[in-house]
Amino acid sequence: MRKEILTAVGLLAATGLTLAGCGEVRAKEPEAEPEPVQMKGSTFSVMGDSISTYEGYNPQGYHIFFPQFGEVKEVKDTWWQQVSDDLEWTLFANSSSSGATVTGDSTGTDDPQCGCNEFRTNALAGPEGACPDRIIIYLGTNDLLEMVPLGDNDGKRPVEEGNIALFSDAYTLMLDKIQEKYPKAEIYCCTLPHVGTYGTKTPYVEFVNGLGLSAADYGEVIARIAKNRGLSVIDLYECGITVENLQETTSDGVHPTAEGMHCIAGAVEKALTE
Repeated sequence: MRKEILTAVGLLAATGLTLAGCGEVRAKEPEAEPEPVQMKGSTFSVMGDSISTYEGYNPQGYHIFFPQFGEVKEVKDTWWQQVSDDLEWTLFANSSSSGATVTGDSTGTDDPQCGCNEFRTNALAGPEGACPDRIIIYLGTNDLLEMVPLGDNDGKRPVEEGNIALFSDAYTLMLDKIQEKYPKAEIYCCTLPHVGTYGTKTPYVEFVNGLGLSAADYGEVIARIAKNRGLSVIDLYECGITVENLQETTSDGVHPTAEGMHCIAGAVEKALTE
């Protein structure tokens, strides 16, 4: 039986014996223990790319990566299923599509490859349109790989609908739509883990795109925008996936193995329950 996950756990003060007045011996009064907050039973949805896909768990028409490709062959090894199992939470929707970027035509109504459009942002509700308790956004890796310029939007500047070519504009617009559509949901924005490319002296080296940008640069933009909007940040750059262990934690420098998924799940669970 799984242990229930608690956000607050009080430590019971040790009980000892003390001498009271008139030589009376009595037990030391324990300090008050705070009531634990029960997280069991929460609902969540995922907004992602190939790293969060698995056949049969994403909307029809989306592009799927696992388990046909990569080394994750069982759904229980995906990061989001681990979160669901470990915390005993219900996954409402997994709006993830392989190859998806945050940028693109924001007015699209049938394109799963653009994170800031209506099609993708409409796909996070639960049964009968129920709002999830939490939404986890893990997007940006393909923007890095496709050399999408960062831009300078800090998350506060409005963005007009259309073909959004700058990462910070697209991320801001995506959050605008998600926050408007799911006003009661707590939103968590994930930075990116290390992304590698094959090296010469070592199996992998840090991937730097044609603009001279790495996963850390896109992650910094994500964190800045999220914080400026009062949203929580999940730091996946420090989740345990490193350049040195990419050979074990990924199958190609990008897509996690079961070991890499475990690192991601641990960081997500920690952020959700702390």
